[in-house]
Amino acid sequence: MSAPAFPTELDEQIIDNLHLDKPALAVCALVCQSWMYSSRYHLFGSLVLRRDAWGRLIQLLESPRVTFVPYIRDLVVSGSDSEDNTYLNQHIPQLPNFPSLARLRIAHVAWADLSPSTTESFLRAFSATTNLALHFVTFNTTREPVELVSGLPRLDQISIVATFLDDSSPDFDAHPPVAHALTDVSFRTGLGSGESYGTFVSWLNSSSSRIHTLRLGALRAATLPTVSQLLHSLGPNLETLDLAFIYQVTAAEIDTHLDLSSNTHLRRLGIHVSLRRFHLVRGPMNAPWAVLAAVRSPLATLTIELTVDAVVVLDDMDWNCLNTTLLGGEQFRGLRRLEFVVVVHLIEGDEEGAVEAGIRARVPELDARGIVEVVQKNPIWGEGF
Repeated sequence: MSAPAFPTELDEQIIDNLHLDKPALAVCALVCQSWMYSSRYHLFGSLVLRRDAWGRLIQLLESPRVTFVPYIRDLVVSGSDSEDNTYLNQHIPQLPNFPSLARLRIAHVAWADLSPSTTESFLRAFSATTNLALHFVTFNTTREPVELVSGLPRLDQISIVATFLDDSSPDFDAHPPVAHALTDVSFRTGLGSGESYGTFVSWLNSSSSRIHTLRLGALRAATLPTVSQLLHSLGPNLETLDLAFIYQVTAAEIDTHLDLSSNTHLRRLGIHVSLRRFHLVRGPMNAPWAVLAAVRSPLATLTIELTVDAVVVLDDMDWNCLNTTLLGGEQFRGLRRLEFVVVVHLIEGDEEGAVEAGIRARVPELDARGIVEVVQKNPIWGEGF
């Protein structure tokens, strides 16, 4: 006599409730074949590949009974900044196509170590991905990330934090165009990648006009005209904009070069401000607030990310300018959320609470409207955005 079985719907509900407890789910799947089939979505949905895991993965893929590949939706390939990545030239060509892969993240990989044939194999294996993150990846030139982005036909979201070994400015017209429509773009480079930055942004401007979310980091004055051209091209399509300037950029440079007049449907704006004791701030810092003066559409959300290493550095900001702009500007009258995201360095205990209190005390009228939120987080090394 066979043991009674639960209805399939109840099995699936139990499995869904166990999805965060993979060890328990794996044990259940081992003792019940029907649970194995229903659990694969959770058990194999995410995969992290570090150097020591590649051999085991390739060995599994060589088995004729392997069934998990179609269930992988999220894949992380993590390299090492202290080791060469030439081993990927052996393993990437051995990968099959991942037909259900939605999100692919490559982190801490020197793409300069990889051969052109490896790049071709990469594009073949990951052709289904719609979301690509290249974080702390070192490229020779801008052509390499452009080839990756343009070679993935379903891609609509990219996040790139990169360093370029060759910072010359090749003709971006020689780069392959994007045949598909990118809608969400994040791009940040190291401080030494000025010309490469401009080349990549110019390529974006020539290739994609449907971007509705744009995040740009480590902006310097020399790149602002090129960025402004991209913003003008995006026009009313742009709904979310996030900008991080290096601290040397002045208000006059932002006033001169940054034009948001075409972005008439902009609803969410983010500004990053670094307030560190080693920064030589001459007078109250008001340069980031020059971005607010360029806004022409009514904002719903303004996020200001502050990087601080002491409560006292809050005094370096021109809070009077911020209050005057937000309380007096027509485009800010409908503001529903003013969020301060505070990235704290070397601050502990009572001083952390003092940061939030110090911010709220500096925007009293806005805080009284109930729209101010203060979120504190520790810096997470290895995260790009």
